[in-house]
Amino acid sequence: MFTRRAVLTGLSGLALSACAHRSGADALRIPAASARRRIEDLVYSAMVPAAGLVVRYRDEVVFAHAEGLAQGAAGEADRAPFTPETAFCAAALSPLAAAPHDPRFAPRGPAATLYTREDEGLWQVQTEAGECAGASFLGLASLARAAGRTSDLPGVQTYQADTSPIPGVKLIGHQGEAYGSYSAAFHAPDLEAEIAFAVTGTSVSGTERSVHHPVMIKATEPLWAAAETLLAAL
Repeated sequence: MFTRRAVLTGLSGLALSACAHRSGADALRIPAASARRRIEDLVYSAMVPAAGLVVRYRDEVVFAHAEGLAQGAAGEADRAPFTPETAFCAAALSPLAAAPHDPRFAPRGPAATLYTREDEGLWQVQTEAGECAGASFLGLASLARAAGRTSDLPGVQTYQADTSPIPGVKLIGHQGEAYGSYSAAFHAPDLEAEIAFAVTGTSVSGTERSVHHPVMIKATEPLWAAAETLLAAL
Protein backbone atom coordinates (compact mmCIF):
# COMPACT_ATOMS: atom_id res chain seq x y z
CA MET A 1 0.00 0.00 0.00
CA PHE A 2 1.24 3.47 -0.87
CA THR A 3 1.11 5.88 2.05
CA ARG A 4 1.85 9.59 2.11
CA ARG A 5 4.95 9.02 4.20
CA ALA A 6 6.22 6.34 1.81
CA VAL A 7 5.75 8.62 -1.18
CA LEU A 8 7.52 11.56 0.46
CA THR A 9 10.33 9.41 1.79
CA GLY A 10 10.71 8.02 -1.70
CA LEU A 11 11.12 11.54 -3.06
CA SER A 12 14.01 12.10 -0.68
CA GLY A 13 15.54 8.80 -1.74
CA LEU A 14 15.29 9.63 -5.43
CA ALA A 15 16.90 13.01 -4.86
CA LEU A 16 19.73 11.41 -2.92
CA SER A 17 20.28 8.83 -5.64
CA ALA A 18 20.37 11.50 -8.32
CA CYS A 19 23.13 13.27 -6.42
CA ALA A 20 25.15 10.20 -5.52
CA HIS A 21 27.93 11.04 -7.96
CA ARG A 22 28.28 14.52 -6.48
CA SER A 23 27.99 14.40 -2.71
CA GLY A 24 27.82 10.69 -2.04
CA ALA A 25 24.51 9.10 -1.13
CA ASP A 26 26.20 7.15 1.65
CA ALA A 27 27.41 10.36 3.29
CA LEU A 28 23.88 11.81 3.26
CA ARG A 29 21.91 8.71 4.23
CA ILE A 30 22.17 9.14 8.00
CA PRO A 31 21.81 12.97 7.99
CA ALA A 32 18.78 12.62 5.70
CA ALA A 33 17.13 10.11 8.03
CA SER A 34 17.79 12.43 10.97
CA ALA A 35 16.34 15.40 9.07
CA ARG A 36 13.18 13.47 8.18
CA ARG A 37 12.70 12.51 11.83
CA ARG A 38 13.02 16.13 12.94
CA ILE A 39 10.35 17.20 10.43
CA GLU A 40 8.01 14.36 11.36
CA ASP A 41 8.45 14.93 15.09
CA LEU A 42 7.71 18.63 14.66
CA VAL A 43 4.39 17.87 12.98
CA TYR A 44 3.46 14.95 15.24
CA SER A 45 4.06 17.15 18.30
CA ALA A 46 1.12 19.29 17.03
CA MET A 47 3.24 22.44 17.14
CA VAL A 48 2.64 22.96 13.39
CA PRO A 49 0.08 21.53 10.94
CA ALA A 50 2.70 20.92 8.24
CA ALA A 51 6.41 21.43 7.65
CA GLY A 52 8.97 20.74 4.97
CA LEU A 53 12.58 21.24 3.96
CA VAL A 54 14.53 21.21 0.70
CA VAL A 55 18.30 21.22 0.30
CA ARG A 56 20.01 21.76 -3.05
CA TYR A 57 23.68 21.17 -3.79
CA ARG A 58 25.35 22.31 -6.99
CA ASP A 59 21.98 22.86 -8.67
CA GLU A 60 20.60 19.43 -7.73
CA VAL A 61 18.00 18.62 -5.08
CA VAL A 62 19.67 16.31 -2.55
CA PHE A 63 16.92 16.33 0.08
CA ALA A 64 13.18 17.06 -0.13
CA HIS A 65 10.75 16.02 2.57
CA ALA A 66 7.40 17.30 3.87
CA GLU A 67 4.97 16.13 6.51
CA GLY A 68 1.47 17.11 7.59
CA LEU A 69 -1.62 18.48 5.89
CA ALA A 70 -1.69 21.30 3.36
CA GLN A 71 -5.48 21.21 3.68
CA GLY A 72 -7.76 19.62 6.26
CA ALA A 73 -5.87 20.24 9.51
CA ALA A 74 -8.91 22.03 10.95
CA GLY A 75 -11.20 19.15 10.06
CA GLU A 76 -12.27 20.35 6.61
CA ALA A 77 -13.72 17.72 4.31
CA ASP A 78 -11.03 18.26 1.68
CA ARG A 79 -7.70 16.88 2.87
CA ALA A 80 -4.40 17.15 1.03
CA PRO A 81 -0.83 16.35 2.11
CA PHE A 82 1.86 19.01 2.24
CA THR A 83 4.58 18.23 -0.31
CA PRO A 84 7.76 19.94 -1.56
CA GLU A 85 5.72 21.15 -4.55
CA THR A 86 2.74 22.55 -2.62
CA ALA A 87 2.14 26.28 -3.09
CA PHE A 88 1.89 28.33 0.11
CA CYS A 89 2.12 31.90 1.35
CA ALA A 90 5.86 32.37 1.74
CA ALA A 91 7.40 35.27 3.65
CA ALA A 92 10.67 34.49 1.91
CA LEU A 93 9.18 34.99 -1.55
CA SER A 94 8.84 38.75 -1.89
CA PRO A 95 12.51 39.79 -1.53
CA LEU A 96 13.57 36.99 -3.89
CA ALA A 97 10.86 37.50 -6.50
CA ALA A 98 13.09 39.52 -8.82
CA ALA A 99 15.50 36.61 -9.13
CA PRO A 100 15.15 34.31 -12.18
CA HIS A 101 12.92 31.35 -11.37
CA ASP A 102 13.52 27.80 -12.53
CA PRO A 103 10.21 26.63 -14.10
CA ARG A 104 10.95 23.05 -13.04
CA PHE A 105 10.10 24.06 -9.48
CA ALA A 106 6.83 25.89 -10.04
CA PRO A 107 4.12 25.09 -7.45
CA ARG A 108 1.70 22.32 -8.35
CA GLY A 109 -1.74 21.38 -7.11
CA PRO A 110 -3.93 23.09 -4.50
CA ALA A 111 -2.36 25.76 -2.33
CA ALA A 112 -1.83 25.17 1.38
CA THR A 113 -4.27 26.59 3.89
CA LEU A 114 -2.62 28.45 6.76
CA TYR A 115 -3.63 27.62 10.32
CA THR A 116 -3.25 28.84 13.88
CA ARG A 117 -4.11 27.35 17.25
CA GLU A 118 -3.99 28.01 20.93
CA ASP A 119 -1.93 25.46 22.80
CA GLU A 120 -4.04 22.36 23.49
CA GLY A 121 -6.72 23.73 21.16
CA LEU A 122 -7.85 22.78 17.66
CA TRP A 123 -6.37 24.13 14.45
CA GLN A 124 -8.25 27.15 13.08
CA VAL A 125 -8.15 28.42 9.51
CA GLN A 126 -6.19 31.66 9.36
CA THR A 127 -5.94 32.12 5.61
CA GLU A 128 -7.89 30.15 3.03
CA ALA A 129 -6.03 28.19 0.38
CA GLY A 130 -5.08 30.30 -2.60
CA GLU A 131 -5.53 33.72 -0.98
CA CYS A 132 -1.82 34.45 -0.74
CA ALA A 133 -0.05 31.37 -2.12
CA GLY A 134 3.03 32.19 -4.11
CA ALA A 135 5.72 29.53 -3.91
CA SER A 136 6.68 26.00 -3.03
CA PHE A 137 9.84 25.46 -1.06
CA LEU A 138 11.35 23.69 -4.06
CA GLY A 139 10.73 26.97 -5.87
CA LEU A 140 12.11 29.02 -3.00
CA ALA A 141 15.37 27.08 -3.06
CA SER A 142 15.69 27.81 -6.77
CA LEU A 143 15.05 31.52 -6.18
CA ALA A 144 17.53 31.60 -3.29
CA ARG A 145 20.24 30.30 -5.59
CA ALA A 146 19.70 33.10 -8.09
CA ALA A 147 19.23 35.80 -5.45
CA GLY A 148 22.24 34.66 -3.48
CA ARG A 149 24.49 34.92 -6.49
CA THR A 150 23.53 38.55 -7.03
CA SER A 151 23.02 39.49 -3.32
CA ASP A 152 21.97 43.05 -4.19
CA LEU A 153 18.20 42.58 -4.33
CA PRO A 154 16.24 44.80 -1.88
CA GLY A 155 15.33 42.98 1.31
CA VAL A 156 17.79 40.14 0.89
CA GLN A 157 19.41 39.23 4.22
CA THR A 158 23.05 38.25 4.63
CA TYR A 159 24.43 36.37 7.64
CA GLN A 160 28.17 36.03 7.86
CA ALA A 161 29.57 32.72 9.07
CA ASP A 162 30.15 33.99 12.62
CA THR A 163 26.58 35.31 13.05
CA SER A 164 24.69 32.75 10.97
CA PRO A 165 21.71 30.68 12.19
CA ILE A 166 23.81 27.76 10.91
CA PRO A 167 27.13 28.27 12.67
CA GLY A 168 30.08 28.64 10.34
CA VAL A 169 27.94 28.86 7.17
CA LYS A 170 27.46 32.18 5.35
CA LEU A 171 23.84 32.56 4.18
CA ILE A 172 22.25 34.95 1.69
CA GLY A 173 18.46 35.02 1.28
CA HIS A 174 15.41 35.78 3.40
CA GLN A 175 13.35 34.42 6.29
CA GLY A 176 10.21 35.68 7.95
CA GLU A 177 6.48 35.24 8.64
CA ALA A 178 3.40 35.88 6.50
CA TYR A 179 -0.13 35.17 7.72
CA GLY A 180 1.16 32.59 10.17
CA SER A 181 3.42 30.84 7.67
CA TYR A 182 7.09 30.88 8.66
CA SER A 183 9.50 30.28 5.80
CA ALA A 184 13.15 30.70 4.87
CA ALA A 185 15.20 30.42 1.70
CA PHE A 186 18.97 30.88 1.68
CA HIS A 187 21.97 30.39 -0.57
CA ALA A 188 25.20 29.17 1.06
CA PRO A 189 27.82 30.44 -1.40
CA ASP A 190 30.81 28.70 0.16
CA LEU A 191 29.03 25.35 -0.08
CA GLU A 192 27.33 25.92 -3.46
CA ALA A 193 24.11 24.94 -1.71
CA GLU A 194 20.62 26.23 -0.91
CA ILE A 195 18.08 25.53 1.81
CA ALA A 196 14.37 26.34 1.91
CA PHE A 197 11.84 25.39 4.56
CA ALA A 198 8.39 26.32 5.78
CA VAL A 199 5.67 25.62 8.31
CA THR A 200 2.05 26.40 7.47
CA GLY A 201 1.09 27.82 10.86
CA THR A 202 2.00 27.20 14.47
CA SER A 203 0.61 26.94 17.96
CA VAL A 204 1.15 29.85 20.35
CA SER A 205 4.11 28.19 22.06
CA GLY A 206 5.72 27.60 18.68
CA THR A 207 6.02 31.35 18.07
CA GLU A 208 8.23 31.87 21.11
CA ARG A 209 11.74 33.06 20.26
CA SER A 210 14.49 30.47 20.33
CA VAL A 211 17.52 30.87 22.57
CA HIS A 212 19.74 29.58 19.75
CA HIS A 213 19.49 32.54 17.34
CA PRO A 214 17.32 35.69 17.03
CA VAL A 215 15.78 34.63 13.70
CA MET A 216 14.55 31.30 15.05
CA ILE A 217 11.29 30.52 16.78
CA LYS A 218 10.61 27.22 18.51
CA ALA A 219 8.57 25.97 15.55
CA THR A 220 11.48 26.46 13.14
CA GLU A 221 14.32 25.25 15.39
CA PRO A 222 14.04 21.64 14.12
CA LEU A 223 14.13 22.81 10.50
CA TRP A 224 17.24 24.92 11.04
CA ALA A 225 18.82 21.96 12.85
CA ALA A 226 17.91 19.57 10.04
CA ALA A 227 19.37 21.94 7.45
CA GLU A 228 22.56 22.29 9.51
CA THR A 229 22.96 18.50 9.69
CA LEU A 230 22.53 18.10 5.93
CA LEU A 231 24.83 20.97 4.98
CA ALA A 232 27.52 19.57 7.26
CA ALA A 233 27.43 16.31 5.29
CA LEU A 234 27.90 17.90 1.86
